[in-house]
Amino acid sequence: MTAPLRLGVLGCGMIGSAYLRQAHTVAGVRVTAICSPSASSRDSALRLWPTARAHRDRSALLDDPAVDAILVCTPHAHHCADAVAALEAGKHVLIEKPIATSLRELDQLELAAARHDRVVVALPLLDRPALTAVAELVGSGIIGPPMEFTSMLDVPGPPRSNWYYSREAVAGPALDTLPYALSRLLALTGTPSVATASVTQAIVHRRCLDGATLTQQVEDHMSMQLTFPTGQQAMVKSSWCLHRPEDYLIVRGRSGDMRLDCWRNRILVRSNTPPEQPHYTATWDDTPAFGVDLPSADPEHAKLTALVAAVTSNIDILAESSFAMRLILTGLTTQTGAVEVPPATGGPQPLVDLRIGQEYL
Repeated sequence: MTAPLRLGVLGCGMIGSAYLRQAHTVAGVRVTAICSPSASSRDSALRLWPTARAHRDRSALLDDPAVDAILVCTPHAHHCADAVAALEAGKHVLIEKPIATSLRELDQLELAAARHDRVVVALPLLDRPALTAVAELVGSGIIGPPMEFTSMLDVPGPPRSNWYYSREAVAGPALDTLPYALSRLLALTGTPSVATASVTQAIVHRRCLDGATLTQQVEDHMSMQLTFPTGQQAMVKSSWCLHRPEDYLIVRGRSGDMRLDCWRNRILVRSNTPPEQPHYTATWDDTPAFGVDLPSADPEHAKLTALVAAVTSNIDILAESSFAMRLILTGLTTQTGAVEVPPATGGPQPLVDLRIGQEYL
């Protein structure tokens, strides 16, 4: 692909606007169209990209011959239908998470992607430098064989008192924040043999960060316990109830452990052996640790860059995110309590080797 990839942004709210801002900084892309039923949202989008054509409805955007790829940034319940329609219109697609809100939708998306010769980039992205850095540190042996994993993304809840808390969203953190925590874990470990999910709601009458109050209609906790064929276990969790936001991945080994602080772009290592990477003295829970800083990158910039690379190479990025979403959606089938989640096929190839040799540990 030599000419810029011509983008149509479907949905011009907070996330769509973030893509519009970052598209100015990504080589190989040009926004040629935006679409929103809201006149004020269209006006705001055009201020960010004045040369784009403005459409009021999805069909007009999909019929636009000056659009090569669609960025699906609509509310959660519309993601799958919007992506399928874009594929049927002959467009490449980048789908914000969640890529589906039911197992039936996920099947429809996978079938549409198989039928049409177009690239699908499904979020969250698993090809992240931070995960590669964690895998390299584990592979170096400084924490010994990996034995246990924890991946958490906890927030007080979406700041705005809008559809996120209504039945329109279908689910709360299960479809909004848990996909990040689960996807990055599976990128490291690969496919579990058993997964157990627990879904609960603790808050009914919620005071949102914008000061408004509402009756919450979705769950606010989801956790998953994963067991791998080699015997290791992992806990994945996301909550909308806690005061202090946390976004991290911990790998505990036989000789040490490490923590990826996703928002701080750093890795903390507790080990008697220092990392080979450039590092500094730090603390973790008041104990000595080595700190390894990671390069920071705007998330929308990284997603757009991945879309350009996928279209250029004709590489579909759907199967890995689809696998994680299938685990979540299967766990959501009961809405409350716990359910055994049979793992699907086609999971990600692991970055970390969980196999343990014959040595005494």
